[in-house]
Amino acid sequence: MYYNFVMIHRTLWVTPAMEAGVTDRHWRMEDIVRNLEFEELP
Repeated sequence: MYYNFVMIHRTLWVTPAMEAGVTDRHWRMEDIVRNLEFEELP
């Protein structure tokens, strides 16, 4: 997720997810952590 949503590439000047049209904004690490789904262990 970091590579696709957070890391801005030198040749694109945007993230790969932005270039592909998946998102319209640059994500922060906090956004990734907030969107993680945690499962409780039995």
